[in-house]
Amino acid sequence: MTNPYTAVGLIPEITEIQDRDDIAYAHTCAITLPGAETQELGRWAREFNIHVMAQARALHPAFPDRYFNVGFVIDPTGKIVLRHYKLTPLPPMEHSLSPHDVLTKWTHLYGSGPEAFWPVTDTAIGRLGTMMANEASYPENARGLALAGCEIAYRTSYPLPGVASDAFDIQNRSRALDNLMYVLAPNPASYTGADGQRVDFFGGHSTITDHTGRTIGHLDHGGVPTFVTATIDLPALRRQRTTAAWTNWPKDLRTELYRTLYDQPIYPANLYTDRPPYDHAEYRKHVTEPQIELMGSVSLPGSAAASPGSTRAPSRCPRAAPLPAPPAGSGTSAPPCPPTYAAAAAPRRPLRRPGSASPRRRAPHPRP
Repeated sequence: MTNPYTAVGLIPEITEIQDRDDIAYAHTCAITLPGAETQELGRWAREFNIHVMAQARALHPAFPDRYFNVGFVIDPTGKIVLRHYKLTPLPPMEHSLSPHDVLTKWTHLYGSGPEAFWPVTDTAIGRLGTMMANEASYPENARGLALAGCEIAYRTSYPLPGVASDAFDIQNRSRALDNLMYVLAPNPASYTGADGQRVDFFGGHSTITDHTGRTIGHLDHGGVPTFVTATIDLPALRRQRTTAAWTNWPKDLRTELYRTLYDQPIYPANLYTDRPPYDHAEYRKHVTEPQIELMGSVSLPGSAAASPGSTRAPSRCPRAAPLPAPPAGSGTSAPPCPPTYAAAAAPRRPLRRPGSASPRRRAPHPRP
């Protein structure tokens, strides 16, 4: 039987799953932005007076022989008004680069402010942003969009078994609720192989979630081209963001506390600065297994590092100053310093560079 997954240009994720040549893929299948494909989408946008949110494997002139997974927005004039470079590809299946994989060069090109990673565009239908597929598995990506003013986030796609286990729906609703924004989550139809065989790796369950975390549009089935619709009530979203005393969660972020969680690096940066992406076996050896070992070194009750007879990772207290002494006779003492990773202290990177725009300012993503 002919292998149905050999149509490289038609089924890019399967290409990556099969460990095909990434340089060849970059030169034969990744597109340019703008290019013929976005010109056609732009023609549709002009014809129907709509905004188009989409994504594609695309090239970047500063990174030859590599490609990124890029989300983009086309306005009713046919112009690309936003480009977002996927930050957290699905490892090890996706071989497209993340800006984090080439972080030093990326920040040299675009700076280290939030707008370099979570761009939002202000349009006639609201403030739009994208968090593609696996990106929404990490709350930080949705929060980055929300703090940039995003009101409608595009999130596709998510594969099985994550859809069948309800992870896709739970994540969509959580990201919407936590950040008071709509989440549009269309899941793809089936893949089509070289012999015409269609295979659904996604399982449907396309949804639209409102800013309160309620599913207001859903479609259970998948595997075929279809659509899901709902009404987007931006006045209600904006009213809650500007008047809610409690449920406007981002206004109460205690950033000085949360920052201590990220003082130490976890996933390695600049992984592919000087080499192509690892194949699956290499990735497991050089990334997955060390990452599992790293997480096992966290000194938490019940973890291996905290078990009797184990070697505990040394803890570095993140406090900038000692806590005040408890009142005399209270019978209490200052809480112990929370455990942290066994890693050398790294200098804290400011949220924005001196002289740069506020991280909450909405700005278009710089074009390559």
